[in-house]
Amino acid sequence: LTCNGIKLAFVWMRTDLGDNLNHNILLIDDNENFLSSTKRFLEADGFYVKAVSSGDEAEPLIRQNIIPFSLVLIDYNMPDRNGAAVTKKIKQYNEDLKVITFSGDSSSSVYADTLEHGASFVLSKDLEDEKILSVLHRICRDIEKRTKPIVLPEVSENKKLIESCGM
Repeated sequence: LTCNGIKLAFVWMRTDLGDNLNHNILLIDDNENFLSSTKRFLEADGFYVKAVSSGDEAEPLIRQNIIPFSLVLIDYNMPDRNGAAVTKKIKQYNEDLKVITFSGDSSSSVYADTLEHGASFVLSKDLEDEKILSVLHRICRDIEKRTKPIVLPEVSENKKLIESCGM
């Protein structure tokens, strides 16, 4: 597009994707040590974390939707029901909810079971902190791209230029 001999280019750019993630995470694990250390680790990175020790505690939180969780981190091996069974149940309440399963078991059957029941990722419990954060940040950016509206400025230099050209 040219106006008064000036070539105009329009760039559609999101400006609302800052470093402050502001995402709520539901953390489910029966191991109290893992639960508390992971909660502290994620909160130190700016996430709000609600930590519970079973699927029975987690399901009402998802069903009632009082806290809008962006994602769920769940242990695969738990005494009452495994992470895949809990994932299947919570996906009935919110099919768009992203679920990441943690497991100390790296067998293909764990991966297949978990992904088949709706988890987005399966991560090893001994994965490095930086890699865990990398996955979480990527998922949160994807959620933001899907859910946050794009707000255009009211008046910009480009708009003034376009109007001056009678467009």
